[in-house]
Amino acid sequence: MRMRIWTGLVVVLALAAGIHVPALDAGSIAYWSAEDLTSGKAANLPFLTTTHAFNVVRLAASAGRPAESHEGTTDVLFVVAGGGSVTAGGEIEKVATLKDMPGEMRGPSIKGGTAYELAPGATINIPPSTPYRLQAGANGLVAMRLKINAGMHPWSIVSTQQTTLQPAGVRAQDAVPLNVTQGGVVFWSAESLHKAHATMKAAAAKGESTADPLGLAAIPATRTHAWNFLYRIMGPNGRPPGVEFHEGNTDIYFILDGTGTVMTEGTIENREPFPNRPGETRGTLITGGRGYKVKAGDVINMPPSTPHQSLPDPGGFTYLLVKVNVGMYPWSLIDK
Repeated sequence: MRMRIWTGLVVVLALAAGIHVPALDAGSIAYWSAEDLTSGKAANLPFLTTTHAFNVVRLAASAGRPAESHEGTTDVLFVVAGGGSVTAGGEIEKVATLKDMPGEMRGPSIKGGTAYELAPGATINIPPSTPYRLQAGANGLVAMRLKINAGMHPWSIVSTQQTTLQPAGVRAQDAVPLNVTQGGVVFWSAESLHKAHATMKAAAAKGESTADPLGLAAIPATRTHAWNFLYRIMGPNGRPPGVEFHEGNTDIYFILDGTGTVMTEGTIENREPFPNRPGETRGTLITGGRGYKVKAGDVINMPPSTPHQSLPDPGGFTYLLVKVNVGMYPWSLIDK
């Protein structure tokens, strides 16, 4: 009830101020290859929905960005090419708030914090109000940046943050108060992720289970998004992993190693509901769909209510998966 009252108040204030209130928009299917992201030829960027947004951060050799902090978003950086470092935490020196952008802080540098080494595949989850600063290495840096709405401000007021407004009758994310914890900084080094892929590939070659590679990579969860690390390989008798369909979350793939095809759209064969999980259905195969050939550095945005299935090449492929809650029902129902 508290969240609905807040939502209604935001609508009233926005209308009174003459601000456009966007409708809930979960976005479309989008695929970005590592080559297009690196060259700057990637289409459909920046990419914006009511729950999250993408843009590309591109730095020349040895260049750095100002320190930044975003009250209203969790920022996720996935390194596509090049390298360098990101310092997260600490305090922004000579900090200033951007004009007409509440909660958006900038400054020339950071005092304190922790430095993390960046290389292709490295990924970092930076929660709201956490300062960070990017520094490119000798070969420059290209990273896909995912910004996940933490529910602090309407998108129309703060351009780096997404609206939390929901259509009538749709429950907001977990119906919890604003400012709920978004966890701490989580960093996946490129080395650790490539090692995790090699570990799973070796296990598959021995005929060991690769269904749930827990312990190889951190998989945190917050009320707005959850993480998973997945290794996809053909099963017994050449069967691919099953088809998935989620009404309550967007699936975002950061491809780490190996190759394969991600199928989407089309028709789900042998479709049936997933027990005790509203809006979740499964199937055995997608027919008449569209496939995206994937490899390291590629990124896919898979919106809610979209069939998707992995068809791995020999050796399989791995990816970090971000499941972004679109506020259809309590996060506890879709966090796995």
